[in-house]
Formats: sequence, structure tokens, C-alpha cells
Amino acid sequence: MMIKLFCITLLLAGITTLAARAQTTAADSLVRLARADAKHFRLNDADFKKFRKNRGNSGSDYFKPVAANVSNSALLNDSIFVMAYRQATYAKTHHRHTAGHYILWGGVGLTVVVLVASAAAYNSVLTGWN
Repeated sequence: MMIKLFCITLLLAGITTLAARAQTTAADSLVRLARADAKHFRLNDADFKKFRKNRGNSGSDYFKPVAANVSNSALLNDSIFVMAYRQATYAKTHHRHTAGHYILWGGVGLTVVVLVASAAAYNSVLTGWN
């Protein structure tokens, strides 16, 4: 009985060791590399104008990794890296706004501040506060 238990334990240990050796690079590290490479990605202005018309297209070729944009070009053949890179670059581009967006919201914010300051000044004049 003891010999059977010992043989089964050795067999299970051998299988788990072989399975651990057969694993490729962990998916988490590939995703981290893809996100790090995606931080340096920027869609050019002409493609960004086209992308804005159809923002839901995350499978677009605009987000395909190119050897010039990635730190390790050997990873271009890895599907996990490519998928994570495309998702990260799409998310980065999807949240990007034009200059007009910031000018508009800056103007709205400035208007609110001026109106609140004017109302406070008017209120202090009416109540006699100095």
C-alpha cells in the first residue's frame, strides 16, 4: 500500500512539473507589456478624424501593433499580446478628445465662475457687506 501511494505521488509530481515547464510566458506579463507599449501610441490626426465618425469599431486596423510601436517585435505573432495591445490602444484613443472639447468645457467652467463671483459681489453690495 505504501509503495502504491509513493508511486502515485511521484507520478503526480512529475506531471505537474512537466506541465509547469510546458507553459509559455504568462498571459498577465504579455498584457502588461502590451499596455506599456500602448502608452506611447497615438493615432495621427487624419486617422483620428475617421475614427471619430465610428468610435465603436475596436477591431479597426488603426490599432494593429506595428514593429515600430512595440518594444519586442517577436511578440507581434502572439495573439494575447496583439489582442491586449489593440484593446489598450482603442481605449486610449476612445477617451481622447479634440481641442474644441476642452475649449468648450473650459468656457463653460469660466462662465460659471464669473456668474457665481458676480452674484456674490452683487449680494454683498445689496446687504451692505464690505
